[in-house]
Amino acid sequence: MLSRLRRIRPTLAERAAPRLPAHATRAVRCYRCGNTFEASAFAESTCCPKCAGAVRLPDVVLDRGHWGGSIQTAGVVTIPAGATVRSSLIVASGDILIQGRVHAMLISGGTIRLTAGAELRGGARCKVLAVEPGALIRGGPFEAPSDALGTVDIDAAARAIPGKGPAAEVEGLEPPSAIEIEGKPLIITRPATPPRPPLRVVR
Repeated sequence: MLSRLRRIRPTLAERAAPRLPAHATRAVRCYRCGNTFEASAFAESTCCPKCAGAVRLPDVVLDRGHWGGSIQTAGVVTIPAGATVRSSLIVASGDILIQGRVHAMLISGGTIRLTAGAELRGGARCKVLAVEPGALIRGGPFEAPSDALGTVDIDAAARAIPGKGPAAEVEGLEPPSAIEIEGKPLIITRPATPPRPPLRVVR
């Protein structure tokens, strides 16, 4: 009699998502020194075995915006449309996708992509800089491809003003702006601005 019964509903174990084995690992690139190492697939943060620096691992989605300190992750950073982010530094070992408004200095080990309607006020250093028609960029410097990930003092850059500090230093370039195309690196530096006259107080 029992052999004729059929299960209609799947069990909870069958409906659950497949689980990773307890010893699963993933490759992580340290955004402080550029070293690639293995870390637990379940970890939220770890320590780089080369530079001994703390490394945050999860992807970051700033759907409610952000106003304050730096954003650092070995994953991917996403700023959705409608979100406003103001930070001294955003550094990601992966890609950075901008659909909203960002005022920060960006460093990425992958692609920084600005979609139509996105706004960036600051600078960007990455492997690939992709800007769709309709995006707005103001500031600098912009360097792509760049090996800034792993060569910039992240802690000092996080304390600097966007567009200034070690993250914004591009060696070997003099103002005004320089653009190279046809397979050569794209590098745009901010031209020198004349000093402003001192303000006078009139009573």
